Amino acid sequence: MKSKDFLILFFNNANEENLFLDLLNKYPQIESDCTFKWVNRFFRIIRRIHFKSNLPGTGIWLNKWKKDIYQKKCIICNATYYSPKILKWIRKKNSKVKLINYYWDIIEISKYPIKKSKDFSNWSFNKKDCIQYKMNYNPQFYLNTMYLSKVEVIYDIVYVGAEHVNRRKILEKYIELFKKMNLKYFLYLVTPCIKADFDIYHKEKLDEKNFNYIMSQGKAILEIIDAGFEWETQRPLLALSNNKKLITNNISIKREKYYSPDNIFILGSDNEKDLIGFLNKPFKTISADIMNYYNVEEWIQRF
Repeated sequence: MKSKDFLILFFNNANEENLFLDLLNKYPQIESDCTFKWVNRFFRIIRRIHFKSNLPGTGIWLNKWKKDIYQKKCIICNATYYSPKILKWIRKKNSKVKLINYYWDIIEISKYPIKKSKDFSNWSFNKKDCIQYKMNYNPQFYLNTMYLSKVEVIYDIVYVGAEHVNRRKILEKYIELFKKMNLKYFLYLVTPCIKADFDIYHKEKLDEKNFNYIMSQGKAILEIIDAGFEWETQRPLLALSNNKKLITNNISIKREKYYSPDNIFILGSDNEKDLIGFLNKPFKTISADIMNYYNVEEWIQRF
């Protein structure tokens, strides 16, 4: 079988089911994989020490993708502490392939180092980081094959996420708003917080199947970003590509091509009294040209 031209590397757990990666692999020119092969906790510590030591032989930790890098035109690695060394390892094996270090997190939060190198170029989904750190810009992307289940919609608002900086406090504030409006909601926050004023706290992360199932049950998907940050997550694209509305506290979303007040309600900007009316209005179809701009196939070509 002919090798695919593009490879995207993620730092997911190779020992877990990865529906997102499986869907990516169905695109004709795209291959995706977990960067590291699975090892237990003890060997993860050894791996971390090995990478920090600058000793040779780091290729032993890499997953099966490493055997098929010689015919690739472009390899994109999600930026972490490890990614610069991994990209340099690839460069030694393939001198012609285009290498991308893609920051899928905001630098101020992730603290991932910005490494300038002749071996690869740095890109980000975040415009502020691109300006501040002189990186190339490529926005958040989605998979146009990621369809939510066709099930009965039983909630006005659904949210599944994890604690991050001050996300819990923000969510609690909006729970009070949803209660006052008698809205039906399902909220699932993964957090180490012991004291819980609401029944939304959980210690266990949901797998992708359950995440998607819950998203399918909502009239609108809720997006919560940390206060003071501009962070374009995949939730807007997941919602809009499945004809669901979005409720978000991300004011910067107005800059996106897909933004429309008919489909997106901005907490902290739009009048909260209009929320029920917003939810009751039908979804307004977005043009295919706009959605295609964010599809992974066009996203990857921009590199």
